[in-house]
Amino acid sequence: STVGLGSSNNVLRILSNTLWNANALGITVGSGAGTGNILSVEGGVISNSGAIAIGSVTSGNLSNSLTIFNGAQWFGGNVTLTSTNFYNVGGTGARSTVSNGTIGVTGAFGMMTVTNATLQSGAVTLSSAGVSNKISVLAGSTWNLLGNSLAVGTANTTGSVFLVDGGGIANGALVTNINNQTGLNLIAGNYNSLVISNG
Repeated sequence: STVGLGSSNNVLRILSNTLWNANALGITVGSGAGTGNILSVEGGVISNSGAIAIGSVTSGNLSNSLTIFNGAQWFGGNVTLTSTNFYNVGGTGARSTVSNGTIGVTGAFGMMTVTNATLQSGAVTLSSAGVSNKISVLAGSTWNLLGNSLAVGTANTTGSVFLVDGGGIANGALVTNINNQTGLNLIAGNYNSLVISNG
């Protein structure tokens, strides 16, 4: 399933009391040179998702987004987030629940934000290639990596940031159950950083 199959400014909203069983098929937001495509899960439930692609490596592909908020739930799918595209887990309204497989951010200026949500995932790689990507884990969030690895930057990547900001609340933002005994470095490349602040 694709929102924005080589086209731009398409919007799909999944509202409360909606259940979408993806039957293990992949979900893409913005393919080809598509821009400004939005998949917004607003209290609905996505189950049995296959691989999730937010954006593509095609030149000109940007500003596509997947947002899950207001008590929405999403189950399944390895996530690939490419340059100048956005993955938002949680937001306004009731706390959201998301379970993904691996999560990879590649290219330049991709941004993932977790706020007011419970997230489980497989291994996380911030900047498998490229520059200046960012993952922010903000107040009201718990991210459990289920014993998998976290890599902030890999060789030949620059300027990416993994931020955990509790908003001044003790344990306000938690990233738990990381296992980095698999040979991956927590921080590699050039000027990549892990920042933990405000509780």
